[in-house]
Amino acid sequence: MKRITVFALLIMISLFSAGCVFGDHVELDDENSQKVADYSTDIISKHNKYSNSRLVDVSEVRKEYQKQIDLEAKKKNFIAMQRGAAEGGTADETSSTDGEGQGSDGEGDAVPVPEISLAEAIDIPEFDVKYTGFDVAVSYPDSTISDNIVMGMTAASGDKLVVVHFLVTNTSDRDMECDVLSVKPQFRLRVNGERKTLQQTILENDLSKYSSVIPAGDSADTVLICEMSEADADNIDTLSLIVRSASGRPEYVLEE
Repeated sequence: MKRITVFALLIMISLFSAGCVFGDHVELDDENSQKVADYSTDIISKHNKYSNSRLVDVSEVRKEYQKQIDLEAKKKNFIAMQRGAAEGGTADETSSTDGEGQGSDGEGDAVPVPEISLAEAIDIPEFDVKYTGFDVAVSYPDSTISDNIVMGMTAASGDKLVVVHFLVTNTSDRDMECDVLSVKPQFRLRVNGERKTLQQTILENDLSKYSSVIPAGDSADTVLICEMSEADADNIDTLSLIVRSASGRPEYVLEE
């Protein structure tokens, strides 16, 4: 049946090309003649299994267009997830503020007062966590020797260490384990409005990895350490701590 249709169409095209028509003679200009030829070619191609017609089904076009839209959306979500993972948060957190500290992205912006305590943000609500000050030094600690192995940090040439102290207190009447290590909170400092990345250490009193039993009523001095240029370290006017954990990512003003 398809062969008969193709042959019939070929005969019609030959008649048109020869200038023979049924009925009145119709004069076509070059543009309309080309349209007739193109359309006839498309009809023939559509019935030829070895050829793809240029007459496209609109529904197929819509499907392909929707596929492209879905693909672009997936790419954007993937990029957002990757960025959130790199920053220590989720994609939703990253896209909502594009920075740390609940809307305090720029220098001079007011930092909202967190609704939860620092201990709750770190997910150790049984303890009290209080900022007690910071030190600027070339190395920390000055000397700590354990099993003849010196454990500490030294700043690179032209840099200094900013050592931020936090007192973790067991306010209960029984000995309790303070296990920050298993919670894995993420910390950052904001110094004079500029965000700073903290150093990864193996110090036993590193707050981000602290895991030890604190006797009832006792306290432990913990630290977070940031290395920066000597000029920045010696001129700290404002200082705040950004905490990222399951509780959110509040920002706590330490110095202002």
